[in-house]
Amino acid sequence: MSETNEYKNALPNGYQLHEYRLKKVLGAGGFGITYLAFDTQLESDVAIKEFFPNDLAVREKDENIYPKSQKDEEQFNKGLERFFREAQTLVKFKHRNIVKVSAFFEFNHTGYFVMDYENGHSLAELIQEDDEDVLDTKKSNTPGFTLPEDKLLKIIKPLLSGLQSVHAAGYLHRDIKPQNIYLRNTDHSPVLIDFGSARYDSSGRSLSTNMVVSFGYSPFEQYESTESKQGPWTDIYSMGAVLYRLISGYKPEEAPKRIGASLRGTPDPMTPAVEVGKGKYSKSLLEGIDWALKVPEQERPQNISEWMDILFPDEKSGTKTIPVTPVSKATESEKSSSLLLPVAALGIVGMLGVGGYFAYPHIQPLLEGTPSVSEAERIAQQKKIDDAKKQADRIAQQKKADDAKKQADLIAKQKKADDAKKRADRIAQQKKADDAKKQADRIAQQKKIDDAKKRADRIAQQKKIDDAKKRADRIAQQKK
Repeated sequence: MSETNEYKNALPNGYQLHEYRLKKVLGAGGFGITYLAFDTQLESDVAIKEFFPNDLAVREKDENIYPKSQKDEEQFNKGLERFFREAQTLVKFKHRNIVKVSAFFEFNHTGYFVMDYENGHSLAELIQEDDEDVLDTKKSNTPGFTLPEDKLLKIIKPLLSGLQSVHAAGYLHRDIKPQNIYLRNTDHSPVLIDFGSARYDSSGRSLSTNMVVSFGYSPFEQYESTESKQGPWTDIYSMGAVLYRLISGYKPEEAPKRIGASLRGTPDPMTPAVEVGKGKYSKSLLEGIDWALKVPEQERPQNISEWMDILFPDEKSGTKTIPVTPVSKATESEKSSSLLLPVAALGIVGMLGVGGYFAYPHIQPLLEGTPSVSEAERIAQQKKIDDAKKQADRIAQQKKADDAKKQADLIAKQKKADDAKKRADRIAQQKKADDAKKQADRIAQQKKIDDAKKRADRIAQQKKIDDAKKRADRIAQQKK
């Protein structure tokens, strides 16, 4: 591996992969590494994605990739199989706004697929946003770069068309963010790239044990350990978050923070798009963004077509309205408390904390439909609701603390295991070196003995010949 390459696990610049010569690393993530390469047959630049789940595998000095352990081997092989299935699917996409895959192959005990290299710049570069959250509302009171609606629509419409074709093929992208939207230099048309986190839209099937999360752009269901709640609405949330960034200048709040605020009964920390963009953007666009950014996945648009009907009402027939959760005639305080009431109030804990989800976003006020209830009973009922909310908060806080401790224990345990493995590897390596040296010494010693024996045999043989010659000479002399 190249010592000068900033990506320590990457193949070195100049490395030859079949007809492709690597030029540099374009990027790396938890699932793989993407290279800029030169196709020596077609004489053009391409991008090559390498399957390299760094939590499961390592690259050895021979450049081959191996699972870290027998335990990791099964997951690695399953991931590699899905990687090739992904490539086979992406090869079929013939959409101008989806990155095109032209070939895939196996090499170095892992997989690669070849994509068109799009010469341009990312949307993140255009709006000057990076993965370090530089425009987080908590870090800056000054909004960043925004786009007027006409330019914004030139980007979003083609992307939604492309994303629709991805969903139709049974795939989810799962990592839509400004960094993964490229704008071509030629005509500024958008391209959705980096399907390294993509998976089939199938309940419970996961490419990796890792969560796929981009803070601010990932919906809450992506923070869960299973993927059963993910669907087209997952990508819709992320695309809505991109739109929110483009109209507000601020990176959206993280989904867990928004849920935490809901649990505590405090306002959503993210200002609605209809307020942020009022007077600057069309009402339909702003309402569509807010709909996409609903935290409970069942309250979002369930497919791209449904969402586009709201975003672009002039381009559809008929009338469609955004679904809203019905509310009762209870007081504002009763509405607030009732919408936050966990199922725990009914004897079931409905809140699982970060990594879990809710079972109560649509619970109706307990007082609805009972107008004859006395004032005392209403007060008692309200107290019951408040007590249940406090209990849910305590449970959430305790679970957060427990999860943090478990995470710390896992990290410590993993570090201990890694250190032990390193020590074992060093000992094994040293033993291998010692055994090799002993073997070499034995061979050298044996060779020395064999050579000495050969020399002794030659001397004895020569002496025997000389003695025989002397005897023959004496006999001949005597005859004379």
